[in-house]
Amino acid sequence: MLYSLATNRFVRNAGKRSLLYGLLKMMVKAAFYVFYRNVVVTGREKVPEDGPLIFAANHQNALMDPLAVIVMTDRQPVFLARSDIFKNPIKAKILRFLRIMPVYRISDGIETLQENREIFSSMEEILKMGGSIGIMPEGTHGKMKRLRPLKKGVFRIALESEKGIKNLNVRIVPVGIDFSNHYLFREDISVSFGNPLQVSDYIPLYEENPAKAIARMRDDLSEELSSLIVNIRNRKLYDRYELMLNIAVKTTVRSKKKKISSRIKFETERRIAQIINESEADGLPWFKELSELTGRLRSQLDESGFTPEALEKSKSMTLTTLRFLGYLLSFPFFAAGVAAHIIPLLIIDLSLRKITDPQFISSYKFVLGVFLVPLNYLLLAAVLSHFLSPVVVVSMVLFFFLAGLFAAEYKKRFSVFISGLRFLLKKRRRTEDVSAMQEMYGRVLILLRPLLEKL
Repeated sequence: MLYSLATNRFVRNAGKRSLLYGLLKMMVKAAFYVFYRNVVVTGREKVPEDGPLIFAANHQNALMDPLAVIVMTDRQPVFLARSDIFKNPIKAKILRFLRIMPVYRISDGIETLQENREIFSSMEEILKMGGSIGIMPEGTHGKMKRLRPLKKGVFRIALESEKGIKNLNVRIVPVGIDFSNHYLFREDISVSFGNPLQVSDYIPLYEENPAKAIARMRDDLSEELSSLIVNIRNRKLYDRYELMLNIAVKTTVRSKKKKISSRIKFETERRIAQIINESEADGLPWFKELSELTGRLRSQLDESGFTPEALEKSKSMTLTTLRFLGYLLSFPFFAAGVAAHIIPLLIIDLSLRKITDPQFISSYKFVLGVFLVPLNYLLLAAVLSHFLSPVVVVSMVLFFFLAGLFAAEYKKRFSVFISGLRFLLKKRRRTEDVSAMQEMYGRVLILLRPLLEKL
């Protein structure tokens, strides 16, 4: 049945432009630029306009990763996604309409492997017809900013397709995706397209030794993907290196003495992550001391419930009072934004309570928001039109839209403010844990200097 679905619906239409799909893609793209505060796209000119393509992206954030690739290119790729998200019939129909097909893992049962072979065969057919497909070669997702080992499936599909038809010209386009936060609304996303891998270059080795050809392709793709993302390699010490990276980036940004773009911030984050990996490999004494100190600071922050921003933004009580007055005066706009969106917010909140995998949080927020928020505005407009003129109704709906964006930003900033206020109050009481954290933070900043000098 799955094979029939793949051939009848996907393979038959591979390489063809779907008007309905295109319209939905435009709507999703517009929503993407609302959901994310800043969308940074680099290397889009490297994506070939035609011919068989495989988009191979890192996988951190469930459905948001393939959507990022889909809306940031002019192609209409068929994506493979883990089979368990297809269990809900309604969700499965939406995914299939978006040209996303299930791929099965060993944990889904041995009997599903035959269905995988049929689906992979369908992917090869799509490529042979000049279409494009998308695969997350890591095989699973996770919030860690690191590249996990790549699975073999993408390489087998690429090599078998190229081998099957001479001069087919299959290319694999690496895509690096980074998020400033995986879960929150109005965060930043970076989508970077790398240099395509020419599959025909690996065919002679594949015909001689398939295992070596796949291994070489895997190494080449891993290297390219690593250069496109923030890649903290040490999984065991990930938490401390993530904090080190966080502090280093904020220190670098502050040293610029002016607001920098999200593009430069992402590039800085990638470069600092590379320097952390290199410094760890060199085993220098100053880095070992920095690592151990950052680990202790990480433990103190987790135990106290403070965020790193609380240490960085510890201000005087006078300035804190003025900031609080600013939040108090702007609260009506926050309340208006929440009140105008209360229905979709409640529905989304109820849906999120059923999620067992946190990496689906933003996916649920986005997909539900794409449909619920426009309907909410239509409902508001219908109610207001009974009392106000059309011009006023449009103005009110626009106000509610802007108030909603303001409310999201207000909530994030106020949360950081409260953490900083708690830290300031404890600081005034001169508690030992606060003094210890401040001392460690100061020493971390000093030890970071050799690392930042390499930028």
